[in-house]
Amino acid sequence: MNSMTGFGFCSIEKNDFKLQISIKSINSRFLDIKFYTPFYYMPLEPELKKIISSKIKRGYFVIRIDRFPQKPDHSIFIKWNKIQAQKWKNLYKKISKELNFKSELSLNDLINREGVVNLIEKPKDLELKEIQIVKNLFHKSLQACLKERKREGSVLKKDILSQLKIIQTLTQKIEKLNKKQCADYLKKKDSHIKHNNFKKDINLELEKFDTHEEIIRMKEHINYLKKIIYKSVDVGRKLDFYVQEILREINTIGSKSHLSELTLHVVSTKFALEKIKEQVQNVE
Repeated sequence: MNSMTGFGFCSIEKNDFKLQISIKSINSRFLDIKFYTPFYYMPLEPELKKIISSKIKRGYFVIRIDRFPQKPDHSIFIKWNKIQAQKWKNLYKKISKELNFKSELSLNDLINREGVVNLIEKPKDLELKEIQIVKNLFHKSLQACLKERKREGSVLKKDILSQLKIIQTLTQKIEKLNKKQCADYLKKKDSHIKHNNFKKDINLELEKFDTHEEIIRMKEHINYLKKIIYKSVDVGRKLDFYVQEILREINTIGSKSHLSELTLHVVSTKFALEKIKEQVQNVE
């Protein structure tokens, strides 16, 4: 079982450039991948995306690739937008005048305004050697991220199993109390039973107390949950579904409870289920 949260980072330095790749993943109902790469690395994105999708089913991934030239790179140059700069300057003057604000707009502030200074990257033909370097570093970063997801997944598994153990113990107590409340009800009504037809009515009324069927289903769901937890990937949706099923059964048991102690165990079970539900949201 893996978590959807992880981070991987790798870097390499060559004679011509330094390359850094970071991969971050967080919770998501589906697989979503976002790239932040230099312009000339964009053609590599579809292939890198396939690598992730072949290994991962769920999670929001942010991949950042930074390339730092060790020598002057003529494929990158800076261009400033005079019209945009003038618009920012005029807006600043207008606001200063209306608010009676006498501070001057510095050149540094103006340069940092959106659209004033832009980094332009010219199309560049990548060498096969550099493409391979990018792919190799990407694989290492992804493996580091997946390792973190697996590590955190083991922590989630341990906590979920711990809560399931609590629920199993509570289920056993609920089962005993259910037998007790059914026996108490039959004992009270036994002296009033005189005819078979009336017996049928009593049995129908007993269904309002008896939670045997719900308990059997709960046990089955709990056992199945424990089995799928030990699977490596793609278990998050299944876990979420069966947690909801257990919650539905325990709610029914609560509605049939006529003993304060039984109701207390129902509340404790729901509390443990909510803890599992929170953890499941982060499971792949």
